[in-house]
Amino acid sequence: STLKGRIKTLSAASAAQNLAIFLKTRVTDIVDEDTINVLDYDVLAEARQLYEEVLDARQELLADTHPDLVATKFSMAELMVALGENDAANELREEIVKSYDVQEVDGSEEGK
Repeated sequence: STLKGRIKTLSAASAAQNLAIFLKTRVTDIVDEDTINVLDYDVLAEARQLYEEVLDARQELLADTHPDLVATKFSMAELMVALGENDAANELREEIVKSYDVQEVDGSEEGK
């Protein structure tokens, strides 16, 4: 990983995330998930590397519920789905929900 540890500021993280979004969108808007070829996969792998770097930096610099950190996790989960990594994407989505300490409420308890 040539970028590992190179993203140190929130500005650099924002720029890297924008590039990752561009790369992801370039592939996923052109082809569907069933027809991703080797070149497309390489582009998605590059986007994933960027997301991982952004995630590392933002986790170090921001609170768990900061909108930029949540956006990075959500976008990375979308990318994982495009790569066929549905279980990992769901784990990341669950991490987002847990960071907000969301509790399920039984509907029968409403109004008490």
